[in-house]
Amino acid sequence: MMEAGTFYLGADKDFANSVFDSLEGDLTSDEDVLIRIDLEKKEKDILPVRLQRISCTLNQYAENCKIITRDVFKFFALEK
Repeated sequence: MMEAGTFYLGADKDFANSVFDSLEGDLTSDEDVLIRIDLEKKEKDILPVRLQRISCTLNQYAENCKIITRDVFKFFALEK
């Protein structure tokens, strides 16, 4: 497994869950899937904890990156 990128969704759990819930993909965790997106909770000095995972195709991954970028920009730039 190789990490290809990280999106910071902030400390607002409801916002992070709503963004993750809007992503395209399959909730099953198939080991043969090449692309997975994890929602992790990170705290200082503690290892990350995976809260949710989706598996997706390359096209779904591209769409998910658009969704995350749009929602994060709106949340941090326009609503805060």
